[in-house]
Parts: sequence; structure tokens; C-alpha cells
Amino acid sequence: MAEQAMKTFGLPIKDVPASVAILDEFAWIMGHLAWLRDRVQEVQPDALVWGKTTEDHKLAGEFPGIDTKFQAVPNVWLELYHRYHRLFLDYVKVIETLKIEQARLHLADQISTVIASRIRAFAAQLHLTEEQMALLPNAVAAMRGELTAGVIDGMAA
Repeated sequence: MAEQAMKTFGLPIKDVPASVAILDEFAWIMGHLAWLRDRVQEVQPDALVWGKTTEDHKLAGEFPGIDTKFQAVPNVWLELYHRYHRLFLDYVKVIETLKIEQARLHLADQISTVIASRIRAFAAQLHLTEEQMALLPNAVAAMRGELTAGVIDGMAA
């Protein structure tokens, strides 16, 4: 029975990149938010902040009947809308952070490629021996990793 309930609720999807999963969830959140906005707009304006909070049915006693209590409380649709709006804004922040990090990595890769190219050009002008030139690719590759890390660290500061 629990297994069937989990299938109804959903099963995990593996091998989905985090960025794809986040954007997919963001699309669902936008859909939920639009639907909730429609529900809020259907509510009478006064009912958005004032409504029935309890209804007590008394069958016996001095005053039998229904005791109804009204209070100034936000409508449940409005509460859900605000909750999803906050979630929407949280996802916007996450997506923007991912875009910034992706741009940093791309820039670091571009910079390290240019630097590696300049090192090779410089080495060619030095007229190195064949043995020295054979060492150059490994040295440049090692430096490229260090340079990329330095560029990313420098941007994060």
C-alpha cells in the first residue's frame, strides 16, 4: 500500500542535471502561482482579510445553535499565494546564482585559454629544445588549472 502511495506521489528521477531539475521545478512553481493568483482574484476584497475562523455547533445548553467567530485573518488562498510567491523569489535567486557561477566558469576558461596560448607563443620565441618543448604541454595544463582556480577565487572575493 505504501509503495502504491509513493508511485502516486511520485518516484525519484535519477541522472537529471541539477540545473534542469531546478528550471523544471521553477516552471511548476510559476504555474501554481498563476493558478493561486486566479483563486485570490475570485475572492471578494473584504474576504481577503476578514473571515469565519470557527463555527461551533451547540446542541444543548443555555443557548443551543451555531456560534460563529469572525476575525481579521488572511484568506487561505492569499496565504498560499504569498507562500508560493516567496518560493518563486527564492528560486529566482537560485537561478540567478547559477547563471553567475556558470558565467564565472566560462570566463575563467576563456582567460586560462588565452594565457596558455600566450605562454606557448612566448615559449616558441625562446627557441627551446625539443625536450623542453615536450615538457611545455604538461606545464601549461598544470598552470591552466591554477589560473582557472585563481580567476574564480578572485571573482568570488
